[in-house]
Amino acid sequence: MNKRVYNKTFGKIFRTLGFLLILVSSIYFGANLVIAHSNLPLMNFLLPFADMIDDIIGFPFIVEYAFLMLIVGLLFVIWAIRRGIILRVLLTFVLMVMTVYAMSQPIVYMTFLAIDMPAWWETVLGFANPLLDQFLALHGAVGPAVVLLVPALLWITFRNKKPVRLSVFLMRLGSIAMLLATLMVIVSEDFFTDLQGFDIYVTIYLMAYIFTYLFYIVGSVFGIIEMTKP
Repeated sequence: MNKRVYNKTFGKIFRTLGFLLILVSSIYFGANLVIAHSNLPLMNFLLPFADMIDDIIGFPFIVEYAFLMLIVGLLFVIWAIRRGIILRVLLTFVLMVMTVYAMSQPIVYMTFLAIDMPAWWETVLGFANPLLDQFLALHGAVGPAVVLLVPALLWITFRNKKPVRLSVFLMRLGSIAMLLATLMVIVSEDFFTDLQGFDIYVTIYLMAYIFTYLFYIVGSVFGIIEMTKP
């Protein structure tokens, strides 16, 4: 069975727009992480670059829509590069739950990342929050499972892409870094809370998140360059 996916004109536009959204949001979040945690080891080397980026793209529209841009960009790329429907639908559901979760309340596993939202999102939350509360109340593991499933399913999605492209390979590396970082945060929050007091531990998982965004940035650049490829 041929599992290769080739995009026609509409698919190329869809895919390229997704990479563009991921590029802008990843630049914003990567710089934001460095600025917010500049007191930790190694961050001072990245701070001048982060400040410069924040001066260029840190205007209100990007701040409010960065998280939604990242989610929508990932969805665009996923639906463009995948053939099977099951993984696409599952990942779409998990990303949508993650979006509502992250923008309705501070997620303990994501408190290090400042997430803003546009004013109209309050209307969406008014409808979605009761459903989210019921979903999270099913079991205490639901919250961390959702947060961990996102990078895991992204990695599976990018791993199985054929033909192999450099852009998708870099996105896969970014998802591996995100999986490692998320796992470290869950371990320190739910199992070994003493780890939260070690700067080196926090620095490692923050650097893993920064590498996530760096891989996504470079991968998105190549994805945009590859816009003419099927």
